[in-house]
Amino acid sequence: MEQQYPVTTTSTTMDETLFEYKGGLADDLKFLAAIPEVCDVTFLVGETREPVCAVKAILAARSRVFYKMLYDTNGKQLQHQQQSIGGSSSKRSGGLIKQLSGAASGNQNPQQQNRLRMLLKRSSEPLIQHNHQQQYQSRQQQKSPPNRNSIKNNSKMAVAGSNASTSWSKYKRGSAVGTSATAISNVANVTSPTVIVIEEFDADVFRQLVEYVHTGCVTLQPRTLLGVLNAADCYGLDELRAACTGFADTGGGITVDTACALLASAERYIHYKCTKSLVQKVLEFVDVNGGRVLTLGSFTLLPQHVVRLILSRDELRADELTKFQAALMWAKKYAADAADNNNADSEDADWRSLFREHFAPIIQYHKIAASVILEEIMPLGVVPDRDLLSALAYQ
Repeated sequence: MEQQYPVTTTSTTMDETLFEYKGGLADDLKFLAAIPEVCDVTFLVGETREPVCAVKAILAARSRVFYKMLYDTNGKQLQHQQQSIGGSSSKRSGGLIKQLSGAASGNQNPQQQNRLRMLLKRSSEPLIQHNHQQQYQSRQQQKSPPNRNSIKNNSKMAVAGSNASTSWSKYKRGSAVGTSATAISNVANVTSPTVIVIEEFDADVFRQLVEYVHTGCVTLQPRTLLGVLNAADCYGLDELRAACTGFADTGGGITVDTACALLASAERYIHYKCTKSLVQKVLEFVDVNGGRVLTLGSFTLLPQHVVRLILSRDELRADELTKFQAALMWAKKYAADAADNNNADSEDADWRSLFREHFAPIIQYHKIAASVILEEIMPLGVVPDRDLLSALAYQ
């Protein structure tokens, strides 16, 4: 049974029909970008310089920023290509010899070695044919006794051989430049793709961006939403930026479980303009759901100044005891991490001093029940006694 494909047909005129089938296009382009031999640009992304491969032509066609990055360099790329092909034949031959020596030493993969062998075979075929002709003629002379006609023929063959040798010399001199240049150009295309360092974004974020550019599809995730949003704005992908904003506005991107992850990622992209608007939305969400967000373990992963910002907001809907427990949980987690990093003697390893320095002044202790202050908070020794006594007196 013939396979059915979801297609779209639209009648334009009486005798014309527009046929569209985009079902496998995204998958094909995604597979294309996964083939190293096809990719001609490699991005080294993030602090770990993780490689992300792509196709220049697709990037340039989809993003004007990528086009300027890859092609619009005021003739520098064209000049670089001319320099790699131009120059004296000796320099080109030397470059080819270096490539061949690298292949012989095992520095190149088998596919590159086979390609070099084919290049050499094609460039040396006239010489091989000429040598085979001379060998065949010499064997024929040894078999038959010399006579007057054979001597004449041998003389003609010798002259023809010298002419062939001369013509081969002319061919060699005339085409060595083109052959070597072509070989070097092909080798350069195989072994030397364009390499660009991207430090502004994480590898996961940039990989999602490249996937969208190649296929037009990407799975938005709260963990990388802020990074993808700023990357889309940075590289002029307005549709992707609008999709990220809509994903956050509809509530799918900002939930109780993802709010802390979004705020944690904001630390890296704080200098981008799209970060401010999204962070404001997340903070407003935390204000409404503060009683649930503050009790999550992911709250301890936030930077210290973000925790202070959340706990000090007047709009935060959380009681003071919940705020106290959240700050205490953060201080203990931070101190434990500092101790694990062989900083047990540092001040960061003392969770009591951390809480006393950063969070003790934020909590309004007079709104906490007196019994809780006397039985739970005061024995910890994290809040000065005068503050607790003042809170008890206020009640």
